[in-house]
Amino acid sequence: MSPERRTALVSVGAACLLVAIKLVAGLASSSLGLLAEAAHSGTDLAAALLTFFAVSVSVRPADRGHHYGHAKAQNLAALAEAGFLVAVSVVITVLAILRLTGVVDVDVSPTEATRYSPTRSTSGATSRAPWRCSPA
Repeated sequence: MSPERRTALVSVGAACLLVAIKLVAGLASSSLGLLAEAAHSGTDLAAALLTFFAVSVSVRPADRGHHYGHAKAQNLAALAEAGFLVAVSVVITVLAILRLTGVVDVDVSPTEATRYSPTRSTSGATSRAPWRCSPA
């Protein structure tokens, strides 16, 4: 295994570990900040996986279809990572605008979200889920 590939694999492992730790801590503490960090680490994991794939491809020698080798795979992976980050930024921006304008109103506590559903209420009436920032 090449040093570049080994480094990329260590990066994938570290990203997996960070996602798991932040996700467990966020769910245990009902922290929206930690859950957001887990999602952020998830995007880092996607980038690390793309890098690992690109490094694996780029070390291949030249062949009939690729006279100058496969080194451009790293550039294509960087382009894909940039596109992914732009897409995530657009989604976050749209959700932030919807929340600021009052179209979406969510106070999240994952432990409460699993206990209730938006169509089930204790009074029998349909209402949105009683999600809170702190556990009940």
